[in-house]
Amino acid sequence: MALIVEDGSGILGADSFLTYADAQTIATNYSLNIGDNEASAEANLRQGYSYLNSFETEAMLMGGRTHAVQSGIFPRKGCYLINMSYPFPALDDDAIPDDIKLAQVLAAQAFNDGMNAYGADTNGKVIEINVQGVYSERRDVSGVWRYPKVDAVYRILLDYGQARYQQRYSIATGQPMNQLYRPDMTYNGWGRL
Repeated sequence: MALIVEDGSGILGADSFLTYADAQTIATNYSLNIGDNEASAEANLRQGYSYLNSFETEAMLMGGRTHAVQSGIFPRKGCYLINMSYPFPALDDDAIPDDIKLAQVLAAQAFNDGMNAYGADTNGKVIEINVQGVYSERRDVSGVWRYPKVDAVYRILLDYGQARYQQRYSIATGQPMNQLYRPDMTYNGWGRL
């Protein structure tokens, strides 16, 4: 079954940020393996898309979804690319950034390599392990899987995150961002306006 691609127009039911052909091109360029054939690669890409669209991931990003019906975390309005110089460039609210597509392919490779983002385990002693240098699996002492973190994906997502924005804004402007800021309201950090 072909992927339903989010192209920036808010596609209801989308399950990928890129086509199989585009994903295969990225995978080839970065020497990644996202699947042995088109069907397994598409399944891994769907899982990668789902991984990117988790609550944990969306909570760290700036801005909000552009369309009420879109199924993915991008396109976004009110989101900036933070790895650039201040003032940070705003993202187009009708496009999917290329590095988000790369993040989906990296997540797809992690699933192809055996990452289990949804299962449970009874081992229980490992707190965090690194699997082939691609992703970390976190477990609590009872052996319950915690959401695995694909390190390369999170490095990409940080450039769209609220915490990185606050850090870079503080460096660029000399103003601390350990407080809420709106032009019409300030917060002093002690719970008082």
